[in-house]
Amino acid sequence: MYSSSLAESVNQRPRSIDQDDMDYNITFPSATSEEAEPVVFLLGWVGSKDKHVAKYSAIYEKEGCITVRYIHPSTTVFYTDPSHSEEHEKASVKLAQLLDDYDLTDHPVFVHVFSNGGYFLYRYLADVFHKNQVNVAGCILDSCPGKLEYLVAVKAILSGLPNKLVSYVAVFAFTFYYFALVLKYSLGFGKRKLLFQAMQCSPFHSWPHLFLYSTADGIVPYQHVEEMAESRKAAGALFVQQHNFASSLHVQHFRQFPQVYTEKCIHFLHDCLRAYDCEDINDDSDAGPSEGTPV
Repeated sequence: MYSSSLAESVNQRPRSIDQDDMDYNITFPSATSEEAEPVVFLLGWVGSKDKHVAKYSAIYEKEGCITVRYIHPSTTVFYTDPSHSEEHEKASVKLAQLLDDYDLTDHPVFVHVFSNGGYFLYRYLADVFHKNQVNVAGCILDSCPGKLEYLVAVKAILSGLPNKLVSYVAVFAFTFYYFALVLKYSLGFGKRKLLFQAMQCSPFHSWPHLFLYSTADGIVPYQHVEEMAESRKAAGALFVQQHNFASSLHVQHFRQFPQVYTEKCIHFLHDCLRAYDCEDINDDSDAGPSEGTPV
């Protein structure tokens, strides 16, 4: 295996100059394959570091996948609702551009999302992938998504700020923001749906989903995750898988149940690839021998 950050390109492959302000890591299998290896984007949670996300990418690297690790530098994902965020939108466009930069546009793509920190970015990345007809084969969601609810946000604030005085100030500021937002939407001034609701009714990201969550999660209520899972089914997702670890804490499922977590991810990966291969075969037969597979 070998890795690359922005300071160094892999095998001298080109990358866009626009990526220079973005810190990501990409890993390729040491052995090349005649088939297009799956590309897995891993979107880290708030407060995570690359060494943390790398433990998850190792699951896929052992399966011969190319992995891209990225942690969006945001600390407000539980306190604000980025229904429209240029910051997240630009980051998602740059991530999608990596497929062109590394000649991976013909590869099946997966996204592994962690907590709301990763999910808020995934919201825009899913749109970019759909718009550009990227070959998305599946999405894994760990401890997300969570709605913008008062108690959920307050718990996240108090758990992330060790200083009590700073925590109280942050809770006070969020309280003002939250009720101002509620008033705005109740009066009909909200031009966009809140992120959770927008993703619930979106007809676009209909690829397979795997939801990994826990009843014991003290940050994102398991009911939110299950509600989104049901919404994806209703919206026509190819298939939806769920696993409730029951006793593990927020973004701690792999740490507490490494074998089960790994098995769920690998099985989902292969289930998606089988479905993806079947779609390719159907596309070939429908297109006819002279047209080939549509891009």
